[in-house]
Amino acid sequence: MWVYIKKRSRIFYNEILCSAGILITLAFFIGIKVFSNIYQGAKIGTAIRSGVLGSLFFIIGYFSLALFAVDEDKIPRRNVEAQTEKRSLLLWVVLAYTAFIFLKNIDFVQRAGGLDGTPVMSFIPGYTWLMQFIDNKIAIPISNLWSVIKPAQVGQIIKGFLFCVLIPFLIFRKLGYTFKSRIFSMKHSRAAWPIIFIYLVMVLTNGLRVEAIWFVAYAFLHPALQEEFFDRGIIVPAMAKFFKNTGNIIVVSSLIFTILHFPDFFFRIYKGNMLATVSEMSSIMLSGILYAYGYRKTGSLMPMMIIHALEDATFLF
Repeated sequence: MWVYIKKRSRIFYNEILCSAGILITLAFFIGIKVFSNIYQGAKIGTAIRSGVLGSLFFIIGYFSLALFAVDEDKIPRRNVEAQTEKRSLLLWVVLAYTAFIFLKNIDFVQRAGGLDGTPVMSFIPGYTWLMQFIDNKIAIPISNLWSVIKPAQVGQIIKGFLFCVLIPFLIFRKLGYTFKSRIFSMKHSRAAWPIIFIYLVMVLTNGLRVEAIWFVAYAFLHPALQEEFFDRGIIVPAMAKFFKNTGNIIVVSSLIFTILHFPDFFFRIYKGNMLATVSEMSSIMLSGILYAYGYRKTGSLMPMMIIHALEDATFLF
């Protein structure tokens, strides 16, 4: 037992604690949480405790993934690494499509009234018509089937699946990605079960109201399924073609994941409040590292989708 723990602790140290990017992110998380709490009137001791405990929560999550993961040789590496040899083309396509998603997120904020100006995606022929068709012809009829479901939620599920799952699948399949059924398997997912259990308990403490059950389902379909497929299923394998170090792979992919969230949080949710936005971005960055590391440790997107959905349901519902 002690030999096993020592071995896994060494892996955790090499992959996480030796990563400058992860350590910088953790330090920044503590610093921004302390500063924002003090700015909002909290005492220094309370602010420091909040930042430190928050970072420890994520560190424990990372360690549990390393501790309970199956042996590396049992995970088919092609599940978590892109098979394409076209490295330069892959990089440009990843950057281009990430930029497209970023603009799409800005467009969403504009159409939601969080940012003035003509929606940036309006220049694409048929884009506005497609958004209106999804919202009016599909989302509203579906939402009418159950009063708990909101039309905006249905629209977000459909749009997210289209732009973050279907289109990337078609594009990157041509670039050599192998989307095997195993990426949605729970076969090697034991490393994720402790985290799933903790979040599940936290969700259940809020009760099993119909609204809560639907919100978990909604969080799984949007954003968990969509973001995990694109940010972990597409970007992590792409980064694995350029970085050999696990820490670099998950930090860079998580940074992209965080940047894609910026428009919605800055313009719509926090109404231009940079301090609140940066504080939230630091949390999203650490969550992104957890998801990316979990994907590397399990070789599957499904456990990360479940964790992602439960985390959103825990803190947002």
